[in-house]
Amino acid sequence: MTPTFCISCRNLLPPNGLRCNVCFLCCHTDCSLNLPIKCPKIFAASLKDSSGVPYTGIQHYWIEGLDGTCSECNQNKSTTVHISGFQCYWCQNKVCSHQCMSKYNGKHSVCDYGITKQFRIPPTSLNLIDSKQWKIDPIPNYEFKPVIVFVNPKSGGQLGAGVVTYMNKIMNPYQIFNLTEGGPAPGLNVILDNPEVDWRVLACGGDGTVAWVLSVIDKLDFKNPPAVGVIPLGTGNDLARALGWGAGFTDPSIIPNTIPKIMNTGKPVLLDRWKLEFSNQEHKVINNYFSIGIDAKVALQFHKNRNKKPELFANQTVNKMWYAKFGTEAIVDGCAGLEKDLKLEIDGKPVDLEGNAIEALVVVNLPSCYGGAFLWDFEKVKQVLPDVSPQSVNDRKIEVVGIKNSVHLGQVQIGMMSPVFLGQGSNIVIKMTKKIEVQLDGEPWEHEPCEITISHFTQSKMFASKKAHKVVKQQNQN
Repeated sequence: MTPTFCISCRNLLPPNGLRCNVCFLCCHTDCSLNLPIKCPKIFAASLKDSSGVPYTGIQHYWIEGLDGTCSECNQNKSTTVHISGFQCYWCQNKVCSHQCMSKYNGKHSVCDYGITKQFRIPPTSLNLIDSKQWKIDPIPNYEFKPVIVFVNPKSGGQLGAGVVTYMNKIMNPYQIFNLTEGGPAPGLNVILDNPEVDWRVLACGGDGTVAWVLSVIDKLDFKNPPAVGVIPLGTGNDLARALGWGAGFTDPSIIPNTIPKIMNTGKPVLLDRWKLEFSNQEHKVINNYFSIGIDAKVALQFHKNRNKKPELFANQTVNKMWYAKFGTEAIVDGCAGLEKDLKLEIDGKPVDLEGNAIEALVVVNLPSCYGGAFLWDFEKVKQVLPDVSPQSVNDRKIEVVGIKNSVHLGQVQIGMMSPVFLGQGSNIVIKMTKKIEVQLDGEPWEHEPCEITISHFTQSKMFASKKAHKVVKQQNQN
């Protein structure tokens, strides 16, 4: 670990030292009452001219501590034996000495807020009303597209906690929302309170985190809901894969380049989302998939063990190893004969399940499932079901497949085998005649016998990569 020093007494800091959540400087508890500097002003109260108009730009705010190359002399003079150099709190540019700072200020007298300029709420524009509410004041001749960032610190084996810290460095802390502290509603209410601003939303977490954000957007009174981008921190990250943002995110230091990539080069697409009803009870929403049987049983075993001993489920790789272990155990204790306990209708037409010995029934919305498995290979599907179409995230159709057993599940997950192709449609009815494990977008539980109906619910705006956007466009033309 890199040693940390107290900004006041300059001595080495023990692990129980204090760190500011705004400027990230550290100090001893005893030194905290006599600090040599103040935090940067991150809201507008004192950053306006005499007429009350927010300043377009501000001066650099240099904070001690250099980690990297000097932006003026291009030399790396950072050291681990004492505090050295300076870094601008806003634009993240670095200088190694007072001399380089003076030269840099002479060339760049106004801070440009760095690589995330378009998406950061400028301090000159942020007007606090109270501790929980604030407004955006317009700045003349300054265009920005601020992002409300939601981070689940528990995602990715606690990787999310590091993302919260890094986001606070490159954004205004007021636009970063820790989902364990009130959920998505406080951040989304900021958007509702400032409808004249061109907002975006960034969800940092797994598929469950994205589903949480979308569910709250559904409940709020948005006339034009914001588009949502994804930084994948979870285990499966199938929604991020389907939208072209990759299988997982492991390095918070690339966040400054990731945000412009998603928000500038990404293209908005509509994502189908589906209503899931159990015998006319209050409905749930499918974003990715709903399944019954062996895969849900494995997932339930995983969740029960993780809740008992979370320290044993430390990261994405370890979590996948646990899934493999529980899947192996399910070879003996599976869901044999499931086809006899279910009845399936697609668009009003019965589907013969008893002709297929399956241990899982999967209703899948996205072209990625189970952490990257592609369950609807159209070239293979059309040989079995000639009247269906390629899978798309916004065709108002959903696909149904079967899994034969836990070994077949593993083979499907790694692409060795295809699932049993059962059909495609807009209205699905499933009748369960016994208590069975089910799961919705990775959330497993046991469910009593019932009738399940799946129908189209809504479409949500999401940011997709250029490549994924092109694929969706081509699929919709077929």
